[in-house]
Amino acid sequence: MGSSANDDQMPANRTNAQINIAAYGTLRKGGQYHAVLGDDAVLLGICRLTGWALHHNQQAGYPYAVQIGTTDATSDQNGITAEIWSIAANYFAAVDELEEYPQYYQRTEIDTPLGVKAWLYFANPNTAAGHPLIEHGDWARIDPNIIAGKEISIGETSPQSMKGLS
Repeated sequence: MGSSANDDQMPANRTNAQINIAAYGTLRKGGQYHAVLGDDAVLLGICRLTGWALHHNQQAGYPYAVQIGTTDATSDQNGITAEIWSIAANYFAAVDELEEYPQYYQRTEIDTPLGVKAWLYFANPNTAAGHPLIEHGDWARIDPNIIAGKEISIGETSPQSMKGLS
C-alpha cells in the first residue's frame, strides 16, 4: 500500500511538470469528466488497486473509492480498477476543484502495480455508507461510456500496462 490517507499534500519539492492521477470513475477515458485531465494527458496503464473498495452513489451517478486497509488480492471483491494518467501539473488544481478537495473527497499518493506513484481521490467510509458496494470494483462495468482497457492505447499498450488486472 502507498502512503497513509493523511498524506494528502502534494510534495513541495516536486519539480517535474507532470503528476499521476489514479482515475477509477468519471475521470476514466470516456467518462463524463475525463477532459479535466487535459488534452496532453498520457495513459500510463490500467491496474488493480488493492486495499480499496468502490461504492456507487446512484443518485449523483458516480463512484466513491474507500480505503479498506487490506492488500489481500485474492478476491475480486477487494480492489478497484484504475487508469493511471500522467497529467500536466497545472491541471491538478482543476481535478481538486472537480473532486471538491478537501471538503468532499480526500486524496493520497499511492504506490501502483505499474511501479509509479499516483494521486487517488477517496471518500471517508461515512460518506460512502448507504451507497451500494460495486463488488467487482470496475466503474467501466457500470458506465457504458468508459472505454474498456483493451480498447485504450496505452503509453500512448504493452503487456506490462495491464499489471494486476483480474
